[in-house]
Amino acid sequence: MTRNCLPMNMPQPHDALFLLHRYQRMKNSPNNWLLWIALFSAMNGFFMQSSQKMVLSAALVMPEMLAGALPHFVAAALLAGLALAGRSKWPVLTYIGLGIYAVDTLYVIIHGMQSALLMHGIVLGFVGFTIWRTRILARQLAALPPIPDPFPK
Repeated sequence: MTRNCLPMNMPQPHDALFLLHRYQRMKNSPNNWLLWIALFSAMNGFFMQSSQKMVLSAALVMPEMLAGALPHFVAAALLAGLALAGRSKWPVLTYIGLGIYAVDTLYVIIHGMQSALLMHGIVLGFVGFTIWRTRILARQLAALPPIPDPFPK
């Protein structure tokens, strides 16, 4: 006999509330990744402005084509704006932001930046996994009888 480690008042893994909670968390995950990429891009701008040699390779790389730290800050603001607008009103903006990151990955591939390619691949892999898993959870929730939303916005 297996023992469930979850407290009694917490929804169980087979429960509809548990699936709904996981679905809502995973649905926001691509937005969270975009916000992290924006933060890393802004940090690269700060590093460049303070004449540091450190570069965060998970950030956007294309702003390095232009001189100065301003392109990093503009790219960070653009990605953060797309992520926040995608979370609240227009989810398609999240995918536009991820498309910008995919184009940045193509730039990394063309210029042979191995460490940045590794980090871009890891980020895009995690984003792809969460999108795939969100779709599976949506199908599982659709197969269950309707439940009231316990997590209103």
